[in-house]
Amino acid sequence: MEAKYNISYQPSAVSYQLSAISYQLLAISINLYLKLLSSMTPCVSIQLSAISYQLLNNTIKHS
Repeated sequence: MEAKYNISYQPSAVSYQLSAISYQLLAISINLYLKLLSSMTPCVSIQLSAISYQLLNNTIKHS
């Protein structure tokens, strides 16, 4: 019984690690976007923020 439980828990642990990594990458990308936004014109910054929100929604749906 213990071996079966270990095997069943491994994929979920891997998926949690991947989601944690994706959230870290997302946080890094948001910081980079904010730095870019402060140095760009409003139109470009609005487009970039829209793209970043789409990426954020996609990662939340997949995780």
